[in-house]
Amino acid sequence: MVADNRISSSVNIGQQTPLLGIATRDVTRLAPDDCVGEAARLMSEKRISSILITDEQARPLGIVTERSILLAMQSGLPPETALREVMAAPVVTVPESVTCLEAYQICLRDGIRHLAIVDGDGRLTGVASETDFRLHMDIAALAGQHQVAGVMARAELCLPPQTSLLDVLNLMQFRRDTCVVAVEHDRPVGIVTGRDIVRFYAHEQHASITLGQVMNAPVLTIRQGDSINEAARVMLDSRVRHLVVVDEAGCMAGLVSEHDLTHVMAHGLIRDWQSLESDFLRTMIDTLPDLVWLKDAEGAYLACNKRFEQFFGAKEQDIVGRTDYDFVDKPTADFFREHDRKAMAADKPCVNEECLTFAADGYRGPFETIKTPMRDRQGRLVGVLGIARDIAARTRVEAELRASYEKLRGLYELSSMGIALTDMQGRYLEFNDALRDICGYTREELNQLDYWALTPKEYADKEAEQLASLNTLGRYGPYEKEYIRKDGSRIPLLLNGMLIHDSDGRPYIWSMIEDVSERKKAEAVIAASEHHYRTLVENSPLCIHEIDMEGRLQSMNRAGLNMLGLVDEARIRGAFYLDAVGGQDKARIGMLMRQAFGGNTSHFEFDTDGNPPQHFKSCFIPIRDAGGKVVKLMGLTEDITGRKQAEDSLRIAAGVFAASQEAILISDADNRITDVNPAFTRVTGYAREEVLGRDPGLLASGRHDQAFYEAMRQSLEQEGHWRGEIWNRRKSGEVYAELLSISVIRDGRDKLQRYVAVFSDISYLKEHEAALDRAANYDKLTGLPNRRLLADRLSQAIARAQRDGKLLAVCYLDLDGFKHVNDEFGHEVGDQLLVNVSSRLQEALRAGDTLARLGGDEFVLLFNDFAREQECIQLIGRILDIVATPVAIGGHEVGVSASIGVTFYPADNNKDGDTLLRHADQAMYAAKQAGKNRYHLHDPAHNLRVRTLHESRQRILHGLEHGEFELFYQPKVDLASGAVAGVEALIRWHHPERGLLLPEEFLPFIDESALEIRLGEWVTDTALAQLDEWRRQGRLLEVSINISARHLLSPGFVAGLARKLERYPELPHKCLQIEVLETAALEDIARSSEVMEACHALGVHFALDDFGTGYSSLAYLRRFSAETLKIDQSFVRGMLDNEDDRAIVQIIIALAKTFGRKTVAEGIETREHYQALLEAGCEAGQGYGIARPMPARDIMELVDERR
Repeated sequence: MVADNRISSSVNIGQQTPLLGIATRDVTRLAPDDCVGEAARLMSEKRISSILITDEQARPLGIVTERSILLAMQSGLPPETALREVMAAPVVTVPESVTCLEAYQICLRDGIRHLAIVDGDGRLTGVASETDFRLHMDIAALAGQHQVAGVMARAELCLPPQTSLLDVLNLMQFRRDTCVVAVEHDRPVGIVTGRDIVRFYAHEQHASITLGQVMNAPVLTIRQGDSINEAARVMLDSRVRHLVVVDEAGCMAGLVSEHDLTHVMAHGLIRDWQSLESDFLRTMIDTLPDLVWLKDAEGAYLACNKRFEQFFGAKEQDIVGRTDYDFVDKPTADFFREHDRKAMAADKPCVNEECLTFAADGYRGPFETIKTPMRDRQGRLVGVLGIARDIAARTRVEAELRASYEKLRGLYELSSMGIALTDMQGRYLEFNDALRDICGYTREELNQLDYWALTPKEYADKEAEQLASLNTLGRYGPYEKEYIRKDGSRIPLLLNGMLIHDSDGRPYIWSMIEDVSERKKAEAVIAASEHHYRTLVENSPLCIHEIDMEGRLQSMNRAGLNMLGLVDEARIRGAFYLDAVGGQDKARIGMLMRQAFGGNTSHFEFDTDGNPPQHFKSCFIPIRDAGGKVVKLMGLTEDITGRKQAEDSLRIAAGVFAASQEAILISDADNRITDVNPAFTRVTGYAREEVLGRDPGLLASGRHDQAFYEAMRQSLEQEGHWRGEIWNRRKSGEVYAELLSISVIRDGRDKLQRYVAVFSDISYLKEHEAALDRAANYDKLTGLPNRRLLADRLSQAIARAQRDGKLLAVCYLDLDGFKHVNDEFGHEVGDQLLVNVSSRLQEALRAGDTLARLGGDEFVLLFNDFAREQECIQLIGRILDIVATPVAIGGHEVGVSASIGVTFYPADNNKDGDTLLRHADQAMYAAKQAGKNRYHLHDPAHNLRVRTLHESRQRILHGLEHGEFELFYQPKVDLASGAVAGVEALIRWHHPERGLLLPEEFLPFIDESALEIRLGEWVTDTALAQLDEWRRQGRLLEVSINISARHLLSPGFVAGLARKLERYPELPHKCLQIEVLETAALEDIARSSEVMEACHALGVHFALDDFGTGYSSLAYLRRFSAETLKIDQSFVRGMLDNEDDRAIVQIIIALAKTFGRKTVAEGIETREHYQALLEAGCEAGQGYGIARPMPARDIMELVDERR
């Protein structure tokens, strides 16, 4: 509640200074139901030493100090504990009128360090702490004091830095210390106070924190010879509450605290206050022959008389403020201090006799010391008044009188045995404390009892015998009997006695009574221990036996007899141990037995000669007598026949594991592969060493979603096994089907240990199923999906469109003029035409699209995943062109066209597939009615889409005018060397709301528009500027730009390109390469060839993009002056798994070499693709497997890396 960082104000405490003038008025308060953790946090944050607990009217209910928090930590109370459980209550309160000196005397009286100040209604108005007293006391109050050594505490708590914080806390609480000093080699290296520990209260790991981790270092020190004034100044300037005191060598000597200095300063003020009153007493006390002194509650001298000065050999001014430890040895000072504490604790005069040696003249004599607690007018404890009187003469007389008596009395009183004097009727006349302890009665109670009241009635006969012995022999015993104790329990005793007579001849009995209960208990423990040992031996599963020095069996427990098939231990007693050992082991075990007789423990295994033989594991343990000599052996033998058999079973299981024709995989509890069998390698292609430690997920084919694996996991957890079919991938990349069974293996405590998976390749079964599926779901003539499969595909496509938020296009296609072909050329030609059209349409489809034949000349196309309808419309236009292209069949040129009806889902908001097909069919008839060879949209929102297209183009134009576009560059590398051979410029749009957009997200909106040409011009300008920038940096690199057919064939293209090149006269024109789609170039072969030749004359190179997706005619190839053919990525991606794609790639490469063209493969995504293309003779390539498109600033770093 009082912060340590306060500094002393100008207010100095005087006799009438009000306490409220120095108190803290802004008091931190909490409610009783607030938690201890909150109190600890506030103390740490505000650097305060206490918090007042008040009710809603601000009336104090309790107080929580740093010591309260430390006690809560030691007790293991959680931070959520309510403050009412740990607060000190009630709180000591004072009125606002109390003075500082009166208040401090209350603190001294009650042993507290905080006072709550309340108004007339009992409401809290302030709090004063010991720190407040120190900060406002004038240091001049210490002017009369001397060295730090006079006030420092010597029995400080010092611990090494590695001591755990928990041990520190326990010791501090036990000793009630406020701090701990960390020492190394007797030198202080740090200090930890209660406040430092409080901030770790809510720390979950405070038990593992060490003193060294939390201590304040370096520690502030002061030498023990320095003045108290200096200590007070350092403490005030440094704002600390503790100083470590060191000797001249820098070693730990003690500790001086704020509490010590406050006491000294306060007592100085009190002395000044009371100086006038003490003058009279001073004169009187100095004339007394007795030693008179006054100490404070902490043992510091406040005053003494002249006679006392002779005792210490020092003047009063040199004694005041110091303690006994400054004048006498530590044991003597400890004795004086303990007597002080007893007097204060008893709160009454305490008398003690002690022998004192005077320092002034060396006189030594006995003194009677009376120490009386001294209190002020308010009844508060001030200290201890001591008066010592020389009793040497009296002591000599008393000593002589006691000498002989004490000798005997000492034996009597100190004897651990009961001693009693009784008359002949058994009445107790005298007895010692030991007898009272034995019987449990007080002295007064025992005086009212007799011997016979303690003796059970069943001892009457024995007592008569002992009494006869006493009368005859003059003594009785020893004999054992029991006494009845006060609590009714019985205690076993051993009694001896003798008959004595007094001076008048009256007989008495002296008895010695020994408590033998401990001996009886020890005997019982020994008996129980022996019983426990015998029980352990008899119930042990091991054979435990003893062998004498001749090698003969002496004993054997039940487990051993069972191993031998015996029921009687007598059968083995005396038999030679080695007779039970097989012949091949006898010599070896005999040698081990001799070594054991020599004192060495031996461990060994052996087999018996039985059929079948038994296997044992055993050891010899030497047993020694009290002199350390080996007197016999103890043998421990375990039957390990079952374990040996289990090991054999494991070897058999390992053989089955290795020879199984089914693949077996074992993984640990973390699903890391620990073993596989050879069949696993045959099925998957992975060697054992390749999969150990890896997750079985390396076999995943990617065909199953997360829900599939989640269901598998739940089955394993709930049922302990899973069985089913799964598609996995071999090391070669081939996907195959397998029948998989997984079992969970748990230990005896139901803890998961491992998984065992057994599987077999069922690809051949899947192929058979596929053949059956094809017959049921595919058109026999064209191989296309039939109406049945179309219905399923359409249902899935609708669900997918709902899930992904994309467009689904349903296209109903009917051939125009097909009936004429059948009528004119026959049904065979018609069938071949249907097959040809189907094949060409399939080539135009994207992955995930569906082409189905309903029958006759009717087809349905399903196009998925369109973001905009415009994308589908472009594809439909291409399909119309494909169908309308004449083909040669059977020597006839046959031509048909198509009418296509289109409906879009969810624009056509019908989730029923049949309804969508009907709408598409209706739209197809509308296309036929409109003139055939066209498409018709079943879409009432067509005008809305046109308007949307216009808005999209306007937004693109805005982005172009405001610098929102950027060219990224994708490296093309030489496949043989890996060096960068050039880059392809790819446009990106930094859309303010949608982020970075790829070309396919905006280019479709500008197809066949003037904006298409304008964007192409921007691409050309930007690429040339970047090329020239690289040239100025000393880098020459070929950059490919994509130009649309509309732009390439637009009027003035060549002239405009020439003007652009003239802007960069130092740039080699060959650095610019124009990429055009093969299909685009074929739209107007003559014009395309003319433009390409003109550009070639300027030095600009050409590349045919997506080569292989058009007609790829040799005649066309000769007409185009393109130096480079770019292999379409659809062929590249499929070449590893699809023979047709691989053949196309190889043909394109061979074609390019024949015509002297370069080849660049697009879409290289894996190392396998890269290697296959390199082996096929491809010269260059690009793709994500090499490098992704990147900003221009990053290109040269990659160029340098691959150089």
